[in-house]
Amino acid sequence: MTTLIRYSILILVTAVTVFQHNLFAQTTKTPVIINGVRFELLGSWEHINSNEESGQYGFLERESNINIAISVRKPEKMEFYKSELKGFDLIQAFYKWDSEYWAKDTNYKVSKMSEDRLNYFIVWSIKIPQGENIFLFGLKSDKIINISLNRSSGKKKMNDAEAINFLKNIYLN
Repeated sequence: MTTLIRYSILILVTAVTVFQHNLFAQTTKTPVIINGVRFELLGSWEHINSNEESGQYGFLERESNINIAISVRKPEKMEFYKSELKGFDLIQAFYKWDSEYWAKDTNYKVSKMSEDRLNYFIVWSIKIPQGENIFLFGLKSDKIINISLNRSSGKKKMNDAEAINFLKNIYLN
């Protein structure tokens, strides 16, 4: 075997080892159970606050400085609830109710970013003077899920695709 081939193999093995190390370094998960629904947050998260009235729990991932909030509630306790609403229709009603409030009552800019009818979720954003919040509204275990990301938090601002994938990964896993 020539020196060049040996050197190339060494570089390849080193690159694979570094890649595997980085991949496994990212597999730390923080399990969170809110009102009987389990989430696995990628990374090392700490619970930083709770709002008993809204059932919302705040979390911080210190390394990246990302803030999120998760709320899990029974649909029957929500103002917009109608017993005939099921699945994605229930999530659409929740989105319509909350987004109309923010758009009309506060005059903030609201926009729908993504939706998935099969997995029952909508991702949308609110632009406020302090920055932008991105929400995923979904349905799991017959409960309304609200996961919000303060887009201005974090060491690196996520673009739209990164923010959507970040929220989807929390919701779907």
